[in-house]
Amino acid sequence: MKKNRKKTMKLVIIFVTLTMVISTFAAIIKSSSSGNTTKVTEEKLNKEKGQTVETEITETAKKDMENAKVEVGENEVKAVINLNEGVNKIQADKIASEYAEKLKEQHKGKDVKVEVVEGEEKVSESNVYNKVESEQNKKDGMPEIESIQIKDGVTNMDRHVIVTLKTDTPEKYMVAVMGNVCRYVENKKYFHTVVDSNDESKIKKDIIIFLKKK
Repeated sequence: MKKNRKKTMKLVIIFVTLTMVISTFAAIIKSSSSGNTTKVTEEKLNKEKGQTVETEITETAKKDMENAKVEVGENEVKAVINLNEGVNKIQADKIASEYAEKLKEQHKGKDVKVEVVEGEEKVSESNVYNKVESEQNKKDGMPEIESIQIKDGVTNMDRHVIVTLKTDTPEKYMVAVMGNVCRYVENKKYFHTVVDSNDESKIKKDIIIFLKKK
C-alpha cells in the first residue's frame, strides 16, 4: 500500500512539473509571438506613414488644362477640364483653383465657373463670384466684396471660401462666412475659411464684414 501511494505521489509530482514546464514554454512562445506581431505592425505603420501623396499638377494634367473647353458669356465664363489620367483629390482641387484664378485675371469683372471632370465624374470645382452685394455690409459702411471664390473643401458637403475686399487696407477688417470667422492671409490680402455647406447661394448671402477691434 505504502509503495503504491509513493508511486502515485511521484506520478502526481511529475505530472504537475510537466504541466508547469509546458505552461511556461507556452507563455514564452506567446510572448515571443506577440512581440513579433507588434514589431511587424509598427514596421507596417511606419511604412504607411512614410508614403508621400502627390500634390503637384502633372504634365498630362497641365496639357488637359490647356485644352479646357471655355465658354465666355456676357457676365460669366465657364470652363470644363477633362482629365486624361487619374489624379488625387488634392491635385484635382489645385487644378480647379489655379484655372479659376487664371480665368479671373483674363476676364476681370466676370464670374468664373470651373469644373474638373475625370471620365464622366466631376471630381472638383472652383467658382469665382465678382461684385457680390450685401445690403447689411453697405448699411454698416463696410467695404464692398471684390470677389468670392468657392471651391471644394475636404468633403463634398463643405466648401473652402476665399473673400477679397475692395479696399487698400483689408487688414483693418474681419470677415465671417456663415458664422465662421475667416483667417486673413497677409501676403495674399484675402480672408478664407471652410464652411459646412455646399449651397453656394446661401454662402454668398451670409458674409459679414466688421472692423477689427484695436
